Amino acid sequence: MYSDFREFYMKQCLDLALYGQGIVSPNPLVGCIIVKDNKIISTGFHGENGFFHAERVALMKPGNYEGATLFVNLQPCSHFGNTPPCTDIIIEKKISKVIYGIEDPNIDSVIYSDNELKKNRIIIEKNILRKECILLNRFFFINHKKNRPYIFGKWGQTIDGKIADYKFKSKFITNNQSRQHSHNLRFSADGILVGINTVLNDNPMLNIRLKKSKNLKRIVIDPDLSIKTDCNLVKTAKKISTIIFSKAFQCEKELFLKDNGVIIRKLEDFSIKNILRVLYIEFNVKILMLEGGGKTLGKFLKKKLLDEIFVYIAPIISGDKNSVSCSDRQEYVDIDNFTQFKFLGHKIIEDDILLNYIGESVNCLLE
Repeated sequence: MYSDFREFYMKQCLDLALYGQGIVSPNPLVGCIIVKDNKIISTGFHGENGFFHAERVALMKPGNYEGATLFVNLQPCSHFGNTPPCTDIIIEKKISKVIYGIEDPNIDSVIYSDNELKKNRIIIEKNILRKECILLNRFFFINHKKNRPYIFGKWGQTIDGKIADYKFKSKFITNNQSRQHSHNLRFSADGILVGINTVLNDNPMLNIRLKKSKNLKRIVIDPDLSIKTDCNLVKTAKKISTIIFSKAFQCEKELFLKDNGVIIRKLEDFSIKNILRVLYIEFNVKILMLEGGGKTLGKFLKKKLLDEIFVYIAPIISGDKNSVSCSDRQEYVDIDNFTQFKFLGHKIIEDDILLNYIGESVNCLLE
């Protein structure tokens, strides 16, 4: 139950916003509800009608909005982008009050948006379900505050934290329903990243196997260009965007890969942070899913670059110290330097359990 009507309607905005998940990036998830005489007279969400923002979608529908209250989970925009400012149509339709969940991370927009509305005698109330609104768009806030992709890791493991046996065999630790559920996570991302060992050991497709689909960018960290030319990623690179980060020079192999649709991006600075910078700026990857393997996950953990993790745990135990661990920082780590996460939620998937945690970067947004 919510303490007042504002929270009740804001929760509905958050539910509406989720319909845009996986299709509106790099834009945020936004839902809008318009209330007049204690009745909802219009709704909208970003992604419902092309590029239009949620407020504009709701206000473009037929109706008399004079004197109504507009609820939206993110502060209305006040700048021209692919569409005109939402503040313009709010003023034009004679909305009397705007109630929003959280301010835009762009400071200039924050001030101008509120000023425009107040100048037209529109009452503003804000910070309604603030934490819930931040969590919904945590990727958007990390993008703006860190100037890098939002990074979430996902893996399936045994109870004792193993993701493969000593022969690197990992098919299949978790059940079919868990694996199907993970494709929804892929759909929410712009790109999916793995290390070369995962490609060599598993020969994955890294695609989305749902009724709904999109061209998810497949990204491989392969410093020596060791990828096999007959692997699934290369075979399907003309259909699904495939990017390899490398620092090797193998002219003949590079030519073959490029002819088959693979994008090869060579970097002198082969640090994780520089790879993320290139993905963010050049390839417009705002939400990055990290699928492993253990060494790749370990590199991101070491740099404290995991914003969130999803861990699928199967009801089995390896019991073998030679099995592959879910992460490997390739160094001795004392307990004071273990990476801390905060529990966000869980889901029972038949005999498996999914645990969801947020990292320090996201937790700081909520404070």
